[in-house]
Amino acid sequence: MSLVTIELATERNDDVVFRPASVEPLRGRKTPGGWNGATAKNDPNVQALLTMTIPGLRIELDVKNRHGRIYDPLGLPENERLMADIAARAPSASVFGGNAPAGPANRKLLPVVEVAKRSMTEQEVATWFAYMQRLVRGGKAILVSGDLDQKVSGDPIVSFFAQEIKAPRTRRQWDTWRKRQQYSIDEPAPEPAGMA
Repeated sequence: MSLVTIELATERNDDVVFRPASVEPLRGRKTPGGWNGATAKNDPNVQALLTMTIPGLRIELDVKNRHGRIYDPLGLPENERLMADIAARAPSASVFGGNAPAGPANRKLLPVVEVAKRSMTEQEVATWFAYMQRLVRGGKAILVSGDLDQKVSGDPIVSFFAQEIKAPRTRRQWDTWRKRQQYSIDEPAPEPAGMA
């Protein structure tokens, strides 16, 4: 089976970052037992939301056809009633990670806008697949359908972090930086020009 779908879901109702497609956190599943103390305790609408199970965003990858998408199951027909209940009670979209502007409960709230990626490269497919495996194995997502043990060709990108290396400016910074470097006895670290 080449179609794999996962749903973002953590024990503590955390949002999750899916680096291959976004640097913004994506909404994870919200369950009644996992809310933290940061929610508005005096608002009856928020209290009503705390009793609901709100599905997390889903990440879907079609390995064979090289298509990927991130979508909100609140937009599916089977969740239409749940979406209406949330919209009736939610004081703002930020409570459950929607994309509507914050405001009164009568404002229409919409599911999160779908992100689709078509005609992915072999490396992009491998990267999405590797990160989906990582999320499920790390307890940040659950497998909805498909097989995460299938073979996928290509080499995934394993890190999306870039670090800017700053040159030391003072003698103390230089000494600290030099201690961290790996130099052999035969080739000592060069002294910086102009440092006193």
